[in-house]
Amino acid sequence: MFRMVRGALMLVLCIRQISAWSGSGCAKGKEAQGPLGCVACSAGTYSLGGDCGSTDCPGCTSCAEGTYQSGRGMSFCAQCMGGGFSNKVTSSACSQCSPGTFSAGGATVCNYCSAGKFTTAYGRSVSDGCQSCAAGSFSTGIGMAYQGTCASCSAGSYALEASTTCTKCSAGKSSGSGDGTGPEVCSECKGGTYSSSPGAEACSPCPTGSYAGDVASVCTYCTPGYFSDTAAAISPSTCRACSAGKFSSFPFATCSDCPAGSYSPARSQVCTKCTAGSYSTGAGLPDVPQQCQDCVPGTFSLAGFSACAVCSSGKISAVDKAGSCSDCAGGTYAENVGRSACTTCPAGSYSSEGATGCALCSIGSYSPGAQSACTLCAAGKSSTEIGAISSIACIGCAVGQFSAEGSSSCTSCGPGYYSDGTVACAACPPGSYTASPRTASVRDCTFCLAGKYATAGSSGCTPCNTGSYAESPGSGICTPCVAGRFSSAVGSTSNQCELCPQSSFAPSGASSCLNCANGRYIPTEGAVSASDCRTCPAGQYVPINGVQCASCPAGKTSTAGAYECGVLCEAGTFSPDGYNTRVCPSYFSPSTCTCDPCASGSISDAGATACTRCPAGTAASSTPAAGSTSPSASRVDICSQSGYTLTESSGVIYDGEGDYSNGESCSVIISPSPRTIVTLSFTTLGTEQCCDQVRVYSCTSSDCAYWGRTELPGSPFSGFTLPGPVSASTGYMMVSFTSDRSGTAAGFVATYYSQVSSATACALCPAGKYSSQAGLMYCTNCAEGTFSAASSSSTCTDCSGSNYSRSGATSCIPRSIPIGTSLAAVKTMQIQMSIFNLIWLLASAAVSWAILNPAM
Repeated sequence: MFRMVRGALMLVLCIRQISAWSGSGCAKGKEAQGPLGCVACSAGTYSLGGDCGSTDCPGCTSCAEGTYQSGRGMSFCAQCMGGGFSNKVTSSACSQCSPGTFSAGGATVCNYCSAGKFTTAYGRSVSDGCQSCAAGSFSTGIGMAYQGTCASCSAGSYALEASTTCTKCSAGKSSGSGDGTGPEVCSECKGGTYSSSPGAEACSPCPTGSYAGDVASVCTYCTPGYFSDTAAAISPSTCRACSAGKFSSFPFATCSDCPAGSYSPARSQVCTKCTAGSYSTGAGLPDVPQQCQDCVPGTFSLAGFSACAVCSSGKISAVDKAGSCSDCAGGTYAENVGRSACTTCPAGSYSSEGATGCALCSIGSYSPGAQSACTLCAAGKSSTEIGAISSIACIGCAVGQFSAEGSSSCTSCGPGYYSDGTVACAACPPGSYTASPRTASVRDCTFCLAGKYATAGSSGCTPCNTGSYAESPGSGICTPCVAGRFSSAVGSTSNQCELCPQSSFAPSGASSCLNCANGRYIPTEGAVSASDCRTCPAGQYVPINGVQCASCPAGKTSTAGAYECGVLCEAGTFSPDGYNTRVCPSYFSPSTCTCDPCASGSISDAGATACTRCPAGTAASSTPAAGSTSPSASRVDICSQSGYTLTESSGVIYDGEGDYSNGESCSVIISPSPRTIVTLSFTTLGTEQCCDQVRVYSCTSSDCAYWGRTELPGSPFSGFTLPGPVSASTGYMMVSFTSDRSGTAAGFVATYYSQVSSATACALCPAGKYSSQAGLMYCTNCAEGTFSAASSSSTCTDCSGSNYSRSGATSCIPRSIPIGTSLAAVKTMQIQMSIFNLIWLLASAAVSWAILNPAM
């Protein structure tokens, strides 16, 4: 405390000593400079001088912008005069404004002459500033430095003094020059002339067919039906009416004759056409409808025709004033043009609508005449005559033949069919046949002998197949052996079906019996299905094709349904048949295989053929089993070492640093030694959902990249949601990563480790731990900020409010008190903080007092 006060007092004494060195003051135009005394202010600065007293003495002050001082030791700065400027402080002289600019007194910058003005001299002030462009000229830019920048107005326009643009003469007026100083330069258009847009150099004469008064911006055209052949007309009186037989249209300069086929009254703007079915040949006909003449039969006209047209072949007009021709009806024709009636087709021929002639009926048909189509010969008949005139030409088919409607000949029935000469051939009934064509009657079909059968329409008989027989002649089907019996003979004429022996069975119609599957038997004959096969109980077996159960010899046992005895798999392992020794699959070299350990997080009983995954909330072991390996720090980039085989018991694999590239295709094989279960857990996953994927396989050997691999459940993995762990119980695992050629992301990081699982029961996760999914090897500690109070938890609960927890907590504690702090320690910390705050307040008060009382 004492040291702080002493330091503040020393600071005050130093300030007083510095003030004593500053002197008692200098005259105007000077400043104090320590031991040098009072020194004259330099050019561009000034000083008012004065007694210092107990305050700081003023020094020399820089002249402000817009002012200057050329001398030394001055007590003022002068203002720049009009036409000059100063744009910086401490100026000793002002600069002149350049041509095209000007300024007032005290300016810091020169102003540009506005558009329509200019100046050619330096140093122009406001009073004598910029000169204006003369009348009849203009300028658009600012800061113009010479008179030549003022441009003259073009013809048809004018400008006042100091103009920035020229004004065009209004519509209806014109000007031949651009030197006008006002609108009086624009002359009004005289009658018969016009100017349609502003700025015209001259007025234009109105064309024939129109007229205009004074000051016109447009010419008025004559009314339709009138015309004017006078150019530059000044009055509508020049427009004259068109006479009858003529018309006028835009531009109304003359009247035109109505074309042939039309007529008009006086003052017409269009001509009236002769109606359909009439015509006129002359042009310019007056308003007399009788000028149009009627068309005669065999001809027609549309409205406005100058002549009637003749009807084409196949068409007629039967009346006067026809507006069109009609097609001849079917069965009639018009061979020549200009016909008023159609001609009927003769017998043996026909015609379609609009025909120009008749066609003869083809073979297999006939016509009595006047028909649009020939009549077909009935089914069962035929005709070879062309142009037949009646049904007499259609001749009936002989027995053993048939014909369809409109046939030109009859067709013989094939083997197995017969006909009495009517519509179609009929099939010989089931159990009979005929080998010859053109069979006339069903009585000509022959019955099959016993042991054979025939379906309808057969040309011969077929022996009964094995497993069936036919005892009587004329059989349409063979009788199958009943279920439980079989027959291997072909063409049996009697029931020669035999009973199936023991441990075999047969469905209906069997040619042989089927044996029960290995490990099953039937003690009786004549079994009908596999459901009749029985299984031996555990401890017994039935040899292949055996007929009864036998007990296993000493030292061996069996599961239910066994066909041999052996040593069962131990608990925690499994094999396809539950035994410890068996022949390996054929894609291995011949050898004996043993039971496989259950996958990580799975259990089994003795003699199991499969393992069961522990449910969520449990694990195969609540803590990592002895001999297990936690993920190590060894990291392998599978994209830079693609195709490698990893034999370490644990490690980390990833797809490279940073975001992965497009077009990646990487893989690695994990094969720990000795061969055990391999488990892979993702710690990071971020890929394009649709197209970039991580695939995980279980393999039967280290040649996983080529054959013997199975994709594990859940694979492929993509997106941003972390999946659960996956395991390969075979001891071989392949991990591959592929990406397409668009879009990238962070990729993946995963840990792997080898684990031998021989668990026989699932353990409940204790409080503070959890397992979120089925098939986990051990339980996981709850993360910081979460807890689980009970066992068998599949998830942890978040701490509420300001509470907090460490990893593996069974409850939460208040965040304000550090975890593990006793109550006595908390009170001690509170007393220490109060003492520290008091000392800090006293020190701050002492410093403030010393500064405010420097005389002390």
